[in-house]
Amino acid sequence: DVLEKHSVDVIYDCGMEAAAWNHDAQLTLKKETGRFVTLLPIAEPVQPAMFGAKNVGEILVHPSAKDLDAITKYIENGEVTPAVDSIYPLEKLLTALAKLKGRHARGKLVIRVASDGAQ
Repeated sequence: DVLEKHSVDVIYDCGMEAAAWNHDAQLTLKKETGRFVTLLPIAEPVQPAMFGAKNVGEILVHPSAKDLDAITKYIENGEVTPAVDSIYPLEKLLTALAKLKGRHARGKLVIRVASDGAQ
């Protein structure tokens, strides 16, 4: 109940829960531009009329070492530059959500779920 309906740009599901694409996920994503990205097949079909989705699609990707090497080169060469406004530790999630809700971010808000020791 923390997030408003249709207020999230992207849900990136990299867990092992096949049911992550559910009723709540569909109601949370923005109608026009929301994206749900998962590493697993979607167990529940998308219901565009019910949830207001405008564009629905599915892509199945088979990653390869060659593709990952190409992506790594783009990143190392600075050709991929994400617009990041702020990075918050998981403990400050509500602060990040308040900033998101206030529409004051100029880029993406990143939630760090674990510390790797580097800043």
